Amino acid sequence: MRDESGLRIVSAEYALKHRILPLREEGGTVYVAVADNRNDALLQELQFMFNKPVVAESWTAEKLLPAISRRYRLGDGAASGESPARFEALENHSPGEENPAALLDDHSVVQTVNQVISEAIRLRASDIHVESYEEIFRIRFRIDGKLQAYGHPPIQRKPALISRLKIMAGMDIAEKRRPQDGRIRMVSERRRVDIRVSTLPTDFGEKVVLRILDPSALNLSLENLGMEEETLERFRSVLGLPYGMLLATGPTGSGKTTTLYAGLQHLNQPERNIITIEDPVEYNLPGINQTAVRPELGLDFAAILRTVLRQDPNVIMIGEIRDRETAAIAVRAALTGHLVLSTLHTNDAIST
Repeated sequence: MRDESGLRIVSAEYALKHRILPLREEGGTVYVAVADNRNDALLQELQFMFNKPVVAESWTAEKLLPAISRRYRLGDGAASGESPARFEALENHSPGEENPAALLDDHSVVQTVNQVISEAIRLRASDIHVESYEEIFRIRFRIDGKLQAYGHPPIQRKPALISRLKIMAGMDIAEKRRPQDGRIRMVSERRRVDIRVSTLPTDFGEKVVLRILDPSALNLSLENLGMEEETLERFRSVLGLPYGMLLATGPTGSGKTTTLYAGLQHLNQPERNIITIEDPVEYNLPGINQTAVRPELGLDFAAILRTVLRQDPNVIMIGEIRDRETAAIAVRAALTGHLVLSTLHTNDAIST
């Protein structure tokens, strides 16, 4: 069986979701590249799909994802960092004087921005980084917690691309000295995706970070989180406690929020009053009371948490514990009849 046969059996969507790439068949055995060759359930599923023995070769995400993109022809080798054709429309466009109003209809800019966002969603990136340096303009994706190069657009088109993103996010494109926050809502591959946008002035222009919020993540049940059976049972048992504290920890993009949202959906029953405190509210959950912090009004996590405790809650979700005061109130709440869910930003779970 040549590689192309494996591609017909394993779809691009499946390959990206499970981080798997068919390589070759030798002696009746199929060889595949995977990100985790210890995933016995995945290997059994692949053996069923191919109806042959499967041997997994462990590849790093940095090697595997670009290979998947090239083999399935996803955006001319997405995430490989080699992108001469990726920004061809921008190269062939003569920028002249950038007119902000014209950016809404500038085909080369619109096409490039939409392509970058679509590629990030397809590769299941959690964030897009658009970065300005003295002689370099680059775009990176955060995939599986690690930043990976996507490409280097022509530096002379930097103002146009950044302005286009700010227009889409409802920001003031004339304001370049202060940080701004905005939101983009778009449809990609027949599903609605929300994108949180943040700008930061730097020495060589604005840096833009887009956090991709895919509502399809809300369809995850506890069973689909990818936990080992023993870990899943412990998770379920903690969620079943009448009071206490559960912390999801890890780096950016590691799945902390997804894990807590799956837990909240598991707990979301008519007999429970569930309240979340977030910065900002990332996904809307029917049946759950969600509020966002507003520091400019003095409503930080600690201030809102004090009020929430007077709202007769059964379950409280705190987006992140960032300071001693919030931690103290959260612990008190957990000891006085409330189930508290929250996150800590750490390098790994052991660093909690």
